[in-house]
Amino acid sequence: MGAGWSIGTGRGGGGIYAKPVSGLGASRLVKKEAAPVGLNAISYDGKLLAYVTNPGSASARLWVHELAPEKTDAKDYPLLGKNFLEGTAQFSPDGGWLAYMSGETGTREIYVVSFPSLSTKVQISTSGGNNPRWRGDGKELFYIGPDQNMTAVGLDMSGGSLRPGPPKVLFQTGARTPGSADYVYDVTADGQKFLVNSPPPEQGSKPITIYANWTEALKK
Repeated sequence: MGAGWSIGTGRGGGGIYAKPVSGLGASRLVKKEAAPVGLNAISYDGKLLAYVTNPGSASARLWVHELAPEKTDAKDYPLLGKNFLEGTAQFSPDGGWLAYMSGETGTREIYVVSFPSLSTKVQISTSGGNNPRWRGDGKELFYIGPDQNMTAVGLDMSGGSLRPGPPKVLFQTGARTPGSADYVYDVTADGQKFLVNSPPPEQGSKPITIYANWTEALKK
């Protein structure tokens, strides 16, 4: 779409704006919402936007907005339409799947659902997760697991189905716990490099140095 995306919020709710990545020109209002909003992802073909209303709350809901200015009848629709916490949705590179976080079991877990049919849903994480990200070829999914561990799951999509492998912990991120619209990391398309927003390490106490026989040193 040739646009960079930013979020605008105000007393009346929230808005989604588009602005050229060149930085030139004014922001354009794409979607006005009565509730606060948070961006999740744009599909790889640039035609769909996934966003969440009321991010950071138990009532966070996922929505899809059609980014087609030529369509006068384009409408937003709830992605899942369930009454539980949802967020951090990411379209797969081929557009046929959508990864997201849901609190439907009482624990935040990662799921992948076929898109746009929503007919097939597979749970990816097994003991909690948030912030899913796809590898560039769509054959691996990353997410922040328990204790802020970066976790990877291989995906077998042969035959039109999706079969996840066992979750594998890659490293400890130290990242803060993400919300339903916050992303605390990104990963390169080959899945080899990660950029993680981690808090600075705590500053420990400075070491205490004890000098012995300092009076003798003064005589030198």
